[in-house]
Amino acid sequence: MTSTALPWPERFDIRRIKSKTDALPTSPAAVGSLMGLANDAITAAKFDETTAFPLAAADSGSTAVARTGADSDTLETLSDQLDAKAATGNDGDTLETLSDQLDFLNNADAGGLAATAGSLSYDVGELERHFHGWESWFCAAASPNAEIHVADRIGNTGTTAFTLTAGNNTWGAWLQLLGSSDTPARTSQVKYDFHKILVTTTNQAGVWFLQFAFGASGADALTAGTYTEMVYNPASPTDKTEELPIMSRRQAAGTKAWARAWGVGSSGKTIALMFGLHEYEG
Repeated sequence: MTSTALPWPERFDIRRIKSKTDALPTSPAAVGSLMGLANDAITAAKFDETTAFPLAAADSGSTAVARTGADSDTLETLSDQLDAKAATGNDGDTLETLSDQLDFLNNADAGGLAATAGSLSYDVGELERHFHGWESWFCAAASPNAEIHVADRIGNTGTTAFTLTAGNNTWGAWLQLLGSSDTPARTSQVKYDFHKILVTTTNQAGVWFLQFAFGASGADALTAGTYTEMVYNPASPTDKTEELPIMSRRQAAGTKAWARAWGVGSSGKTIALMFGLHEYEG
């Protein structure tokens, strides 16, 4: 039988054995241990990077793979589209400035009515105060003083309603409801809005036109457009109503208020009322 093995004397050649053992690593790995791999040991020539990672696993839980979308979008194409949209808009805004503005709205101290007038924070504060503020009611002053003081807070010296007299199927004369010193009704308030009226008496059933104006005079307010109006329609002259809401803009404290009436189809009829208002600290 032919053998390729070295003759036995050479198998035990000390020099040959030494040359073999010298080639062994100084710290051979234990069975089952991880193999160490030098950096950059695997090159592109040995490892095809384009096909090295075939994706077979499905999305699981909160982990999802950024696959190509239905319209062939990838993360790269989406990034390109966002870059294109980041151009300055018509009002000079970019994605960055819009983000800053949203951060401001979310995180900044709002301030409410102490904020800049016209800002979102200010407008929200105004709405909050309108619906959750204090209401003050007025009647005719017991001791009026020209156009300075014409209204008393209810529960004080005055208890009489304001009486408006209609014209001959037209508007009657303007009657002053608030003098320059009648507001603010509460300390530190700087604005008010005319909020409600309560009709106490009238001597005509049917339709009434009512106007409420704010300014130096009723005529001036009418010209400036700083007035509001409503229709009142009692079923009978003795018909009483609940408080009637008035829609009006806020006025600076000290602004005079006026009213006039038109009893439709009649002349010289009268309607008496009291009114309430809201006040604001800013």
